Amino acid sequence: MTKLSTMLLSTATALDPHFKNDRQPVVNAATEWHNRPNTTFQSTPYPLTRFGSVDNVGGIWVNELDHTSGKQKSIYIEQAIQDDHCTAAVHSEPGHRTLMAWTKHNFDNVMRLRVGALDGSIDSLANVQSVTLTSGGTAISYTQIVRLVAASTTTTDQYWILTRRSNIAWEIIPVAVNIATGTAVYGAETTVWRSSAHQLYIGMAHDYADKRVPGANQKIRVSAFNNPGDRVSDGLDSATWYFEVDCVTGTMTCPSMPSMTATTVPTIQNSNTSANLPLDLPGITPLITETGSPGVNSRRVFQTCAGPDSPAIAYAEGAIATPDAWNYFVKEAGPRVAGLFNGLVNNGGYASCAAPGTAMSTTGMILEFDFTLPATAQDFFIYRQYPGLFYAKGGVDNNLTVLFRDTGGTNITITTTSTPLAGLWGTRLRLRLAINPTSAGVAFTGTSIGTVAAHTVKYDVTTDGGTTYSTWGPGTKVFTGSTALPASATDPVATPTTSGASLGVAAIHLLRMAKVDGTNTLLTNFESGWPGHQATYTDTTGNAWTLTGGAIVERTTEAAIPYTWTVRSYGPAGTRVGYSTDANYLAGGAFQSPSYKRQVVFAKTDGTTETLTLFTRQVDGVTDTATVLLTQPTGSGRVIRPYFPDCPTGPAPYIVTYANATFYGTDYTQYNMDRKLVG
Repeated sequence: MTKLSTMLLSTATALDPHFKNDRQPVVNAATEWHNRPNTTFQSTPYPLTRFGSVDNVGGIWVNELDHTSGKQKSIYIEQAIQDDHCTAAVHSEPGHRTLMAWTKHNFDNVMRLRVGALDGSIDSLANVQSVTLTSGGTAISYTQIVRLVAASTTTTDQYWILTRRSNIAWEIIPVAVNIATGTAVYGAETTVWRSSAHQLYIGMAHDYADKRVPGANQKIRVSAFNNPGDRVSDGLDSATWYFEVDCVTGTMTCPSMPSMTATTVPTIQNSNTSANLPLDLPGITPLITETGSPGVNSRRVFQTCAGPDSPAIAYAEGAIATPDAWNYFVKEAGPRVAGLFNGLVNNGGYASCAAPGTAMSTTGMILEFDFTLPATAQDFFIYRQYPGLFYAKGGVDNNLTVLFRDTGGTNITITTTSTPLAGLWGTRLRLRLAINPTSAGVAFTGTSIGTVAAHTVKYDVTTDGGTTYSTWGPGTKVFTGSTALPASATDPVATPTTSGASLGVAAIHLLRMAKVDGTNTLLTNFESGWPGHQATYTDTTGNAWTLTGGAIVERTTEAAIPYTWTVRSYGPAGTRVGYSTDANYLAGGAFQSPSYKRQVVFAKTDGTTETLTLFTRQVDGVTDTATVLLTQPTGSGRVIRPYFPDCPTGPAPYIVTYANATFYGTDYTQYNMDRKLVG
């Protein structure tokens, strides 16, 4: 092995790096699921992609694709063992030194870490000394790196490295890197997740909570799952768990088991203290349970979805007896409000009022929405009152739409097309609609709206709680009929589409209906008037409100709002990739990172043709649109292990990377694969 690695080194060293076009394959570059970051794109100091790899004789490499010059750089690091699990995790971030960490998969108990140059470049990684940690376990495998943003300072960057210890447990090892010198110091090992008898895997993804709520604590999402070929028939062979870990406080929660004993992971912020660790998984309720009777079915998990989208897990499952007939699935959560919140959560539902009370004025009235937009642009359903009146919704086109119906049967639609919501995401707005159903102008006293023309709606908006209003969109809308509102709730507007887990949530603080003179005729205050977690509410004028669908009134933090999980099928995976043990190596799938519109990619084969397909959730929150990114004859190589790059600084100039495997043997020590970009 040493001789062969020397031959490879002669063609690709840090002193004489091997350059090629960035769209040509990175040759002899295997990667593996459970090392993260797997692939990273960053836009500065120039658009580049970096990833670690292992060659077919066990050499460790770090690779860079320069998307401006089109050049490709592959730098040899050192010899590991001939095993594609040895791929290094490479953490690359603008303004920080590049870190790479790797292990010799189940060969020894040594963690290896290298820290790059101050400018973030990777060339120096070939020459610096590896910083090692000898684990207390019998062997360690895999590396997943997380920089702790809040704990890092101008002098020291703080990291977690997640690694597997003794096959059955995963631990977190803190690492402090001196920014000026590049010196790295390991902290103490802490075992966090532990299986009783299974070979355990962890899938980590960033939650990107700050992209939902600015200033929110950094979090990671963690799925825990077992090797499908390692069965002990204990009812947990194919169980899958899901956790969320706060990187600032160390608090770990389990959405499938809210009653889990308070658990704290050691962090720099909480002085490396921990509580109730290790977490023994047999005592925790799985998110995805055993499939069928023990020894009949099994499951292979590929990846956890990053935020700010709601969580999801991509996997394949099927009968153990027919591993080439498994299907792909995604288990995904519906959205929930992020951060401290008081108000109505339209989680796929709405609040309704059975009677309009005295709101149906014949001389004019004001409808007032007070709500908070989601933190990121997305399709969302804001509010729907009783069926005969109106609803409002927003969409990824950045427009707000309000629809109601007059007694003449005409739907009245107001859309903010001329002044879209772009740039206002996360902002609290108050939208007023002054409705004049009469044949003459009506002056709305006590407001800045002024006179509204006959058969017209005039509307304006404020972002400062009502201090300053400005005309929004076209400003007015003309309707037909003798009155703006229907005579009864039996003359409804069309019910808006509210199904679909990807519909976002909006915080509705207040809905006010006022007469022409400004006095309230119907008032419901979701922020403080409606008791939290109650299904009904009587407003200040005696009208009864109820909650429909997933809507709830919440008075707490996001952790207390339960997810609603659903499963989607994405069809057959096809034949395994070498490795005769069960269905261990199917081609695989991955999520966008950060994930904004639930994009997932799956690689499939029918034995003749390889296909890489991208599925994108549409604005209805229900439909997935399939886009074929690649097809090729199976004889040209198996298309496997697709990965979206982590893109914290903005989108990459391609969609995914994948491996073209021209050979895969009966185990993971026999392989030959190149890395490619597509899209």
